[in-house]
Amino acid sequence: MPLIVLQAEPAPSPAGGLPFLLLFGGMWLLLSAVLAWAGGWRTLARHYPARAPGADRTIRGASASVGSPPLPVNYNNCLTVRVTEAGVEISVWPMFRFQHPPVFIPWSELEACEPGRRWLLYVVQILPRQGPPVMFRGRAARAVLAGWEAWGPRTAAA
Repeated sequence: MPLIVLQAEPAPSPAGGLPFLLLFGGMWLLLSAVLAWAGGWRTLARHYPARAPGADRTIRGASASVGSPPLPVNYNNCLTVRVTEAGVEISVWPMFRFQHPPVFIPWSELEACEPGRRWLLYVVQILPRQGPPVMFRGRAARAVLAGWEAWGPRTAAA
C-alpha cells in the first residue's frame, strides 16, 4: 500500500490582508473623488456650502442624480435630503462622503424646480443658477417640490 504524505500549509501571515485593504481603501477614495468631479458635486459644494438650518422634513436613504445627461452620477439610497423653508440640503452618507461635502441650495438660487416622470418613477429636477442639475426621485422628489411650492417660485422672479 502506498504511503501518503500530507504536508501542512503554512499559516497566512497577519499582514497578508493588509495590501488588499490598502488597495481597496485607495480605490474607494479614488472612485469617490472621480464621481464627485464627474457629476459636478464639487461644483455644487463650492457654490452652495452647507449651513445649519433647521429641517422641516428629513428624508434618509434618498436617491438623486447629479449632473447632465448622458452620464449623470446616480446616488441611489445613500443621500440624506433636508427640506427647509429656506432651501434644500443634500448630504451623502459618511462612508461615501470623501470629496462630497454637504450642500445647501437656497430656493432663491434655483432657476426651476420641474416635476416629471422617468420610466415609472416620480422625479423632480432642480436647476441651480450655478452648478449641475439635480434630479430627485421618490419621497425626496415630493418633499423638494412641496418645499419649493411652499416657498413660492414667484419670489424667485422678484
